[in-house]
Amino acid sequence: VNERIVAEARAKDLPVFLGDVPDLVASATPDPKERRHMDARKVAVVTPADTDHALRAVRGLRLLFPELSIVARATTASSARSIRGWKAQPIVPGQPEDVILMNLPLGATVLQALGCPEA
Repeated sequence: VNERIVAEARAKDLPVFLGDVPDLVASATPDPKERRHMDARKVAVVTPADTDHALRAVRGLRLLFPELSIVARATTASSARSIRGWKAQPIVPGQPEDVILMNLPLGATVLQALGCPEA
């Protein structure tokens, strides 16, 4: 994700964000009643390559939105366990070079979380 793509999505009023989760949510929706763009019918996708950053994002989302479906990149079995501990679905690429291929299971997991039936 890059800033230009995020800006284009936001211009279309799509709930696409880039940055630190608590700061983004607080600045985008200062009134908790107005946090409708991140309700339980939506899915947050957390994809930083840095494990600590991904876990902070998952933790921040879970604390702010207890019912939100969260899918997050995990780079190790340990990070996958940590992500699961915050009631989020980890996606672990098999090899470092598989990161691009990770988009397929990530997309499938997001669609399942949104209620799309499996084919």
